[in-house]
Amino acid sequence: MILLELAWRFALVSAIAFGGATAVMPEMHRFLVQQNHWIDDTTFAALFAISQASPGPNVLFVALFGWQVAGLAGAIVSTLAMCGPSSMFALAFEHYTGAHRDARWMIVFRRALAPVTIGLLMATGAILARGTDRSVATIALTIATVAVGLRTMLMATGAILARGTDRSVATIALTIATVAVGLRTKINPLWLIAAGAVIGVLGYA
Repeated sequence: MILLELAWRFALVSAIAFGGATAVMPEMHRFLVQQNHWIDDTTFAALFAISQASPGPNVLFVALFGWQVAGLAGAIVSTLAMCGPSSMFALAFEHYTGAHRDARWMIVFRRALAPVTIGLLMATGAILARGTDRSVATIALTIATVAVGLRTMLMATGAILARGTDRSVATIALTIATVAVGLRTKINPLWLIAAGAVIGVLGYA
């Protein structure tokens, strides 16, 4: 039963993982930590840190989450459910839009998703911080890591993405709203993506 639940949950977040698996970490945290209590905050943050320190694809933390919940079977099911739907969607989308890269609707779609993705990534950082030590040394190390990342382009993904996006009032407001909603509510990120698309179509982003 747990394996079916893992498959269903990760398949759902896979379908809305614009910006990669890291962008939907708030939703993973919601069902793994808050709803089902399969993992606590500290373990959630530690597993993510281990995956990021390991060589390989950026989605390794999904396998670790699945392993923590249901062993080897959980790792396999979680990884397949996370990678399968999004891969199929990406292939279908690329095939359909390949000849329309310069179409207005395609440009609007890309611009509208940027602030939502940045907001989701920032929400991810805030959620991971909940399960970590808050000593002066840890805070100083975090600040130094962000500074080095911004200078070397190795980390701080949200800040790097923000450089190439529109900085209009509507875009900034959408980014802030995405962070707030991701941290404080149970609203599915799909609605945030839809809101970004609507704002883009209306010409505000």
